[in-house]
Amino acid sequence: MMYSPTQADRKFRRRVSDFLAIEQDQAPERPLRLGLIALGVTLMLVYEAPITVAIVAAIYFAADLTYIGHARRVAQAQHVTRPMLTKLLAHHAITIVAFTALAVVNAFWPSQTAAWSAVILMFGQALNCIGNDTRSMDATLIGLVVVGAGAQMTAFGLGLAGGFSDSDRIFLHIAVALITVFFSRVALATASARARLAARTEELLHAQKGEAVGRLTSGIAHDFNNLLTVMRGNIDLLGELPEDERAPLLREIGDATERGGRLVGQLLATSRRKSHDPELIAIDEFFASLLTFSRRVLPANVALDLEAEPRLSMRIDSAQLEAALLNLIVNAKDAMPNGGIITVEARRLSSGDAETLGEIMISVSDNGSGMSADVLRHATEAFVTTKPEGKGTGLGLSMVRTFAEQAGGRFELESSEGKGTTARLRLRG
Repeated sequence: MMYSPTQADRKFRRRVSDFLAIEQDQAPERPLRLGLIALGVTLMLVYEAPITVAIVAAIYFAADLTYIGHARRVAQAQHVTRPMLTKLLAHHAITIVAFTALAVVNAFWPSQTAAWSAVILMFGQALNCIGNDTRSMDATLIGLVVVGAGAQMTAFGLGLAGGFSDSDRIFLHIAVALITVFFSRVALATASARARLAARTEELLHAQKGEAVGRLTSGIAHDFNNLLTVMRGNIDLLGELPEDERAPLLREIGDATERGGRLVGQLLATSRRKSHDPELIAIDEFFASLLTFSRRVLPANVALDLEAEPRLSMRIDSAQLEAALLNLIVNAKDAMPNGGIITVEARRLSSGDAETLGEIMISVSDNGSGMSADVLRHATEAFVTTKPEGKGTGLGLSMVRTFAEQAGGRFELESSEGKGTTARLRLRG
């Protein structure tokens, strides 16, 4: 029986994910933050802060380092339980209590420098709560309790060490309470807004995945339909030909089925970002095979011209190269509904810098409608297509670009409205 997570399970996973995101966001800056705190504690001690500051700082550093290890273990756990999260939250609370204690200890020391240090430390703790801890409602609530209590204790210490009158101390506590209330409202509103944004983002991602699957399914059905059309046409011709003339048609049917398998392989290669084993191919022989199949998918009003330098060869995955060129040829055909010429040319670059010299460039050009600058800018992105619904996946040019990059080359696209399009594969010779 398949397990279906309940609403409570999903909420718990969100709590864990949100809390661990705080550690992930702060990880790159942690060495700098710990270094600044160490420098601040050193300056406090230089300016005659109590030795208690050094003891509290040592407790804070120990708590923070052990908290990091605990958070990493929870992040790597295959299944996080509620006791594990509770223990992690408690560890987080201990860490920020230790930091807040630095402010409180300074507040009770009768020194102007210590008083300013206490205020600055509490202000920094409040900013950290709003800036980082509001990623998680659990961390926000812990931060509000610790900062609120720490602010009142700091106010008490400042009033006591500064010799304030009773009325001044009461005013100080009221002022701190009002600031804490305002700070709490800001922190809770920020945490709530972040939670709503995360939920909406997750919903959008699910919607985009559903749309992508739908578009992909529609486009793959269209591509396979092209292959089935070739097979069906040849099967129909078999009944009209004598048996000794059927061999070429049977070979084309076999080739079409192989290309169907290659289409699936191409999709898998794109999703895994993994290239197949290359082989040495002669371009002129490769073009001859490509021409035979391409003519079957092109209408009568579209001419195909293939040109290759003599004795040109390269080591490449022939199946993926063929799939890439077929994608470009079909795109060129679709851009010329009234007919035109598609030119496929292969040549070795004899000029250029040390990086490009010796590359083999295969270009596919058409004299169709072309693309605007805005469309061209996004043309190689996945699921971007200008074709009618059901006529393409929006993956064609993205797959071509992926193939070129996997082969150690690059893909270039040049187009302008009304002047056609030229696609170039620049591959290692």
